[in-house]
Amino acid sequence: MDIIKLFIVSTAERWSSALQAAPTSSDQLSVGLGGDIPIFPPIFVLICLLSGILLKLVLPKITILPSLMNKTWLRYLVFFTGFVGFGLTIQATEAELVSVKTSANFQPVKAIATSGIFAYSRNPIYVMGSVWLTPCLCIALNSLYVVFTMSFMIAYLVFIVIPTEEEFLSRQIGAAYDQYLLRTPRYLPSFVSGFVIFTFVAHLAEFFIKFKLFKSGKQKKTSMFVHFMMTFAWGVIYWMPFERDAEEKKMRKKKN
Repeated sequence: MDIIKLFIVSTAERWSSALQAAPTSSDQLSVGLGGDIPIFPPIFVLICLLSGILLKLVLPKITILPSLMNKTWLRYLVFFTGFVGFGLTIQATEAELVSVKTSANFQPVKAIATSGIFAYSRNPIYVMGSVWLTPCLCIALNSLYVVFTMSFMIAYLVFIVIPTEEEFLSRQIGAAYDQYLLRTPRYLPSFVSGFVIFTFVAHLAEFFIKFKLFKSGKQKKTSMFVHFMMTFAWGVIYWMPFERDAEEKKMRKKKN
């Protein structure tokens, strides 16, 4: 509980100063407008989530769940499990970071955590937020608009936050971090990544198989749109990081 409390306090402090980046020492990333990380990730998550909810309220309803799964109790259960899983990930992450005298909220970094949860992923909180908490929120709210707006959050992490953090750590820690990159995946262990990619390919195949049904009108047009968004928009966001991670590993192996 002390670890969770520390994380909450640290997050609250970041929230209070996240709008404008403050000068930092060389061992710390600056967060806020004009800083290394332009928007504090929790703030960006909240913006994306609230934007999706707003669109859901003002635009025509477009749901993502089949009627069989669209049960209030089931959506609440998914919502609960999403936050429990994410909370446990934060606890495990902070426990490792505290052991090297830093925190997840862009605190000064003198060393990196490589054991525990960090032995399986270099970005456990971001991974859990993207592949677990975000889908749980989308299911709980049952809205394509939330899927759409939350995809911006994932893109922000994948293309801005994580590359900035990794470049900083490589510069700050040096060879030890480069070795850590070689043995630990950026996102998910290879067997999990394989499952995600398999699911994406299977979903894509299903889309093409059902295309005639969509075209003939036997499936609702909105269903086709939902399928398109879920398959292509999120699929590309998840696929590209895996591909880039593999390319970086090849480059680093050549250097060594």
